[in-house]
Amino acid sequence: MLRRLLLASGAVAAMLGGAAHAEPQHEPPMVRTVRTPAAGQLVVTQGSGRLVGLTGAASNVFVADPNVIAVRPASARKLFVFGKAPGFTTLTATDTSGKTIALYHVVVTPDRYPAVRVRAEATQVAPGAAVRVTSEANGLVVRGTVPTPAQDWMLMKRAQLAAGTGQTVINETEVQQPQQVALKVRIAQMSRTVTQQLGINWQSAAGGVAIGKFLFGFSTLGSLLGPSSAAAPVGGSFNLQFPQNTVPIDGVLDALNTDNLAHILAEPTLTALSGQTASFLDGGSFPVPVPGQNGTVTVAYQNYGVQLKFKPVVLNNGSIILHVEPTVSSPTTQSSFQISVAGEAIVVPSLSTQSASTTVVIGSGQTLAIAGLLDNSSNQSDSSLPGLGQVPVLGAAFRNDNFNKQEEELVILVTPYLVKPVDDAAKFETPDSGWTSPDQVQRIFLFRDNGTVAQETPLPGAAGFVLR
Repeated sequence: MLRRLLLASGAVAAMLGGAAHAEPQHEPPMVRTVRTPAAGQLVVTQGSGRLVGLTGAASNVFVADPNVIAVRPASARKLFVFGKAPGFTTLTATDTSGKTIALYHVVVTPDRYPAVRVRAEATQVAPGAAVRVTSEANGLVVRGTVPTPAQDWMLMKRAQLAAGTGQTVINETEVQQPQQVALKVRIAQMSRTVTQQLGINWQSAAGGVAIGKFLFGFSTLGSLLGPSSAAAPVGGSFNLQFPQNTVPIDGVLDALNTDNLAHILAEPTLTALSGQTASFLDGGSFPVPVPGQNGTVTVAYQNYGVQLKFKPVVLNNGSIILHVEPTVSSPTTQSSFQISVAGEAIVVPSLSTQSASTTVVIGSGQTLAIAGLLDNSSNQSDSSLPGLGQVPVLGAAFRNDNFNKQEEELVILVTPYLVKPVDDAAKFETPDSGWTSPDQVQRIFLFRDNGTVAQETPLPGAAGFVLR
């Protein structure tokens, strides 16, 4: 026991002695902390926000594009970043000494809610559709397949509502069972113009004194000796000539009575897929010179004729939502104007146009009048010699009366049909079906314009008469 205590005492003494002879220890130097700014990229969704921590207290906050994000201080060391519009900008924060404590590149992505909403509603309006919706900066892009055209049309309506006003919806879907629609448009127009003109104009053969629009005077010696000539009629006028030995005087009686009846009938037919726009033009175009700079002249062409543009959408019940724009136009000299091109006056005609644009719901094979017009106008003008034209009875000799009356009636009918292609092309008839060019004998001696001789079709069954 005594030996163990002595050994323990010696060990402690040795430790104390070693500690007494050891060199003194120095404290480590202080390490200076350098704050590095918070940096990187922030991704914020439009309409949402993120809380950003800083390494120090922010004194100033700078945003490169305030239209993209909005920043609000949550505390001295925290900022709340709110995404306003899709885009890219930079966020910088500094402390009281002007040192940068935060530098972020902020990306604001489009709001995903409209896309999520359209995908959710696609299962309701288009069961069985495989649709992918992507949010873009200015709207939505819808891709995938839809079973029917009606479901595709309804899905696009829902997508436009979800995107909001001013946003664009791009439809890149494919319809598994597209339906074709043939549209027949009948445009019937009757126009009647009645013109009546009656009056007397007096003029001398040559030279004289002008009173208003009338000219009185004596002829030259040559015209006195030679035969007189009647004044050239104007428009629908004819002449009354009263030759005398001294002064030949021509009296022109304007007597014009016209009654024009015009009939226009156009029946364009066009076929298109459901949901697609189709257009048709049967007519032509006339050039319109357009003066340019430095005396240059360019030519623009104006279309006229029968034009048809329509877009059908077939619903599940077979009804058709039809947007149709028929137009019938023709060049006319009324309201024409002149332009000067290279020092020459060129008359440019105007267009007489009848058109309609509407959207209706109609069934296959049904007919609907989408537009109608009834126009009845009249115009009367009188021209006379001042003073003499107002004399009772005799004033008719110095007065010219013009009367014009125009009546116009227009009806536009549309008839859509749900159609499918056929396998046998012989079932279709074209304008030259059953026609061949006649030979010389048929054309000259038989007066035929068709070389095909029509075959008599026998009556089916027992046909004839029974006498008793």
